[in-house]
Amino acid sequence: MPHHTSSLAEPTTAVGSASDPGPRRLRGDAPGAPRRSRRTRADLRTVVVLTVPFLGMFALFYVAPIAYALWQSLFALRRSGAYRPAEDVFVGLGNYAQVLADPAFQQSLINVGLYAIGPSTLTVLLGLVIALVIDARPNRIGAKLARAAVFAPYAVPAVIGATIWGFLYAPTTSPFVGAAAVIGWDVDPLSWPVVWQVGNIALWTYVGFNVLIFASGLASIDPGMLESARIDGATTLRIAWSIKLPLLRPSIVLSVVFNLIGTLQLFTEPVALRTLSNEISSVWTPNMLAYSEAAANRYSYSAAVSTLLAVVTAVFSFALLRAATRSPKP
Repeated sequence: MPHHTSSLAEPTTAVGSASDPGPRRLRGDAPGAPRRSRRTRADLRTVVVLTVPFLGMFALFYVAPIAYALWQSLFALRRSGAYRPAEDVFVGLGNYAQVLADPAFQQSLINVGLYAIGPSTLTVLLGLVIALVIDARPNRIGAKLARAAVFAPYAVPAVIGATIWGFLYAPTTSPFVGAAAVIGWDVDPLSWPVVWQVGNIALWTYVGFNVLIFASGLASIDPGMLESARIDGATTLRIAWSIKLPLLRPSIVLSVVFNLIGTLQLFTEPVALRTLSNEISSVWTPNMLAYSEAAANRYSYSAAVSTLLAVVTAVFSFALLRAATRSPKP
């Protein structure tokens, strides 16, 4: 008998045929993964494009000179005979020992130390006082004009500013010396201590920069806190001493670090005044000593001076930041 297939039987489909719907994909499965992968690769390419030029320039103009100076400071020029050319000879730390024992290097450190105690400290204090005074009346026209006038000298290049002050110091060109002579005053800026001759130029130039640092810190203080203190009857001086100064601690530390670095790298101002004052030698600061040695073709010795100066700057800056950020013990 012929075999009849029941019409109620479900039709079967071959695996992989068009009528097979297959497993249903959930949202966020495989189709999203390639998209995220493409986005990640695009972000990585953007990061590479933006950072590689900076890293290349940083390595070329910062890391490479430091590495070359360190390498060169380990050698010295020596002659094996009267008629033989000088050759670089490895001396290890010999240049550093010679620099540390050099009276000129020791005196240059004393000079910048006196500068740090005097003009550099006064620059920070004046900047802090001026910033507090301006912040006490921030919306007045006088305060805005004072802020612009104080910061304007910082926009003048250091070489130009030092040259202008050199003319103001010289008795034959200074209008102040002539005006003082008319009223019977004998004023000779070149007779001042050298530290203050140089420091006066730095005060004029960098007080505005410190005012800017402190003004930024004052702008971040909550106005509601200051208004509450005024409602409680606190005076302007009390608010500045009890509220503003404690909250300005990070700005004060930043200003001191910047001034410390600038002090150890002092160069432009004393070089500009050297033609007017006989008390400023060619090795008055460590930077001037390094420059003079390099000009005399003693590059290894100059590299050792520069490296020691960089180490001293880093050590003092790190110690200051560590001491300022250390939390007091309960």
